Amino acid sequence: MEKLLSIIGIPFNLGGKSDMVRPIDRKRVLMHAQPQIKSQAVSRAQGSRLMPVMVVGAAVMVLGLFLSYLYTVNSYANSGYAIRQLEKQIAEEDVKYKKLLVERSEANSMASVDEAVSTGAFVPVNAGELMYVPNNHLTQK
Repeated sequence: MEKLLSIIGIPFNLGGKSDMVRPIDRKRVLMHAQPQIKSQAVSRAQGSRLMPVMVVGAAVMVLGLFLSYLYTVNSYANSGYAIRQLEKQIAEEDVKYKKLLVERSEANSMASVDEAVSTGAFVPVNAGELMYVPNNHLTQK
């Protein structure tokens, strides 16, 4: 800061001493303003050293994105496959359920009951032996 102010000719007061800095030396200002070729060569050399690192970094990022894409697509495909298998299993169980409903309705039909009565060891009930109990306070308990 001190050099810059002394080059342009601005009064500079640091530590209580107040005196005028010398006037502007144009040649010196222009010499500092011009870019130096040596420093550009150094910065280009540093940039060329960083270039392979940046390329490798970009390649690693692209590879990471690609692998995450593959993982996501694979997980969606696996879940879709599992859903299809469960849908097939539900359809099979639904068919079994309908078959069981048909069997139950056949077993509860009057024709199957009459057939079971005729082939089984059932004894017919005679009307003379049937006794009805009247509704009174003893039968209500």
